[in-house]
Amino acid sequence: MRWSSRRLCTYGLLLVAAVVVLAACAAGTEPGPRSATLHILAGTVEVQASGAALAPASDGQTVASGDTVRTGADGRAAIEYFDGSVTRLDHDTTFALTDMAIRDDADHSALIDTAQFSGDSYHRITDLTESGSRFDVVTPTATASVQGTVFAVIFEEDGSVIFAVFEGTVIVETPDGPITVLAGFMVIVHPDGTIELDIDEKAGIDPTVDDEETVRRKFDAWNQRESIRQSRWQWFFWGAVTGGTLVYWWLR
Repeated sequence: MRWSSRRLCTYGLLLVAAVVVLAACAAGTEPGPRSATLHILAGTVEVQASGAALAPASDGQTVASGDTVRTGADGRAAIEYFDGSVTRLDHDTTFALTDMAIRDDADHSALIDTAQFSGDSYHRITDLTESGSRFDVVTPTATASVQGTVFAVIFEEDGSVIFAVFEGTVIVETPDGPITVLAGFMVIVHPDGTIELDIDEKAGIDPTVDDEETVRRKFDAWNQRESIRQSRWQWFFWGAVTGGTLVYWWLR
């Protein structure tokens, strides 16, 4: 069987393309540090690289572990991580990228450790299927740990921190132990470590004792008996239901 030079050239190009794709896929899962991309959505956004002073950020700038992003009174920004997850920062928010890496384990699991010191943040985290993968947001009062969900971390003026979950499940590590926050719930952790569970208490839920099935059952029963009247909770709820509404309010 004779092969024309054109056909040989075509197969050669396809082989080279396949090798390039395979190499790119392998590189994407190689253990080691990773970076993220910063997008400026509005106003003043600054970045403090590890060991450096704050400096004006540029749209599309690469940010790495140890960097801190700060938005001004008119600033809003988004951080796009190496795994496709996204964090959006509202105005007057200080947010640190503590560690971003692919672990040197059997699954090459993803690690994204962050910290928030002020302001509001909205997170859409990809489904982290590897058991060792995690996305953490550390605050002065508690830490949120997730594996694929949509949630918000909001600082109040008194230093209390609200963890509101729109999709999936968030584990909030508090001074009194972990609390599982399901979609449609929020928890407030005050600076002195006290925990506010207004909705859970109305539904008769004890997140430190009830398992996930019991929590869902109690919440469904309560939700059928009475409507949610707390205006702040309604704001979170409708933000989750309408998808982009919450982001619009924060980014406009």
